Amino acid sequence: MARQPVALVTGATDCRVVQDTSKPDGTMSKIMDVSKLCNLGWSLKTNLLTGVALAYKNYLAGKQNAP
Repeated sequence: MARQPVALVTGATDCRVVQDTSKPDGTMSKIMDVSKLCNLGWSLKTNLLTGVALAYKNYLAGKQNAP
């Protein structure tokens, strides 16, 4: 699942996601109920593709400014 947005944003045609199974992969179950936030008027402003594109843009900018 993670491969498609990254491939679309970066233009990579032959990429694969590799998981290091010697490291923990996070919480077994991440359950979050945002109904209270929605009732307070919160709403999603950045979709997944836009978020990946922004992160990649910031990564590239930082890479160019690195010593």
